[in-house]
Amino acid sequence: MSAPEKPSRAEAEALCPFQPLEKYERPLMPAQQSVRLFFTRLWQMLRRAEGGPFVAEAQLKGTRLRKLDAVAAPPSCGPLLDELELTVADWVAAGSPTPRTRLFVLPPCDDFGVIEAWAENKGHPVLEAPTRDSLVSAAPPVVPELDAEGVIVIPRLERWFLRHRNGLTLVRSLLAAIEARRGHCLVGCNSWAWAFLKHTLGANLLMPEPLIFQRFDGPRLRRWFTELAEAEAGTAFRLSRNGADVLAADAKGKPEDDYLEKLGAQSLGIPWVAWRMWRASLRTDEEEKRENGDKKKAGGPGERTLWVMDAPELSLPADHQQNALLVLHALLIHDRLTAEELSQVLPVVGETFIVAALDAAGFVEQTGPEIRCRALAYPAIRRELFAAGFPTD
Repeated sequence: MSAPEKPSRAEAEALCPFQPLEKYERPLMPAQQSVRLFFTRLWQMLRRAEGGPFVAEAQLKGTRLRKLDAVAAPPSCGPLLDELELTVADWVAAGSPTPRTRLFVLPPCDDFGVIEAWAENKGHPVLEAPTRDSLVSAAPPVVPELDAEGVIVIPRLERWFLRHRNGLTLVRSLLAAIEARRGHCLVGCNSWAWAFLKHTLGANLLMPEPLIFQRFDGPRLRRWFTELAEAEAGTAFRLSRNGADVLAADAKGKPEDDYLEKLGAQSLGIPWVAWRMWRASLRTDEEEKRENGDKKKAGGPGERTLWVMDAPELSLPADHQQNALLVLHALLIHDRLTAEELSQVLPVVGETFIVAALDAAGFVEQTGPEIRCRALAYPAIRRELFAAGFPTD
């Protein structure tokens, strides 16, 4: 992986260092109150019934991957690599760091791997996690030595344990070794795994105050999405329901339409979730393509338009919802599991087709033998687990 280009002065001024986890606040909907949100949705339903959208949904088609990569290219983490470097640069340079360990707790579904990518770009050694099946063996693997010089990076602490009666031995030893290390150690952990380790092992008693990125609200999303779209000059992003330019901003840089503010709230301020939702919302107008112009088109004659749809609502499978929630909760804690590992942490679920049903409903995805929650579905998953009384991150 090549090193990222050094940010310009303007870009550097827009970077936000990571903050304490307890200070993280998810972006609010523009109304900032659930009652207002309810009436907003009701109003939208009535308006659709009365006047219809600016561009009919049937007229729009999904955007091809090549076009998506041109206007919303990966990676899905925005400026986080630069912001992580901004946060730890002085700490890395210190001969006797205080604290010796830095802990970064990030939301799940990070398919890019922010901590791993930073370590690779900076040339820091990464401590690889053992295989999951070895965690519950009669003789679990021994923690590698942590006495190497420089910064040692443990990017995914959630890979070092299994929620099983024999699956916590190694992570206990690892946490003790991290606490005893005299040099730099940078640790990353899934927020759901961190909540579990705090509850079961009291991991927070050994580790320093966890840090997290600053939320991606409307203005941050606008800056990021505008930078991604710069490669395709002349492309406008307009709401299909009213034709408003989503990326247009006032003199202070605040988006003129509240779509991105809503997207920040819907995505819980998580960049890779917002990025997935943004890409999934983009549509092309086939009629406009054929006629090289559109009477409804709100832009100039040379403008290419991508239409932005509202995010669809996901629903859990109607049957066996408790089992579905148990599976989703286990996947969030462990980041990903094979079917065999899932049966180890959830023997109560048994041989059911609940994973296949969750896959069909858009909640999980399978890559080879591994099952994981989809970033696009994470807000809905978290909402369902919270409503059902499950412990959350």
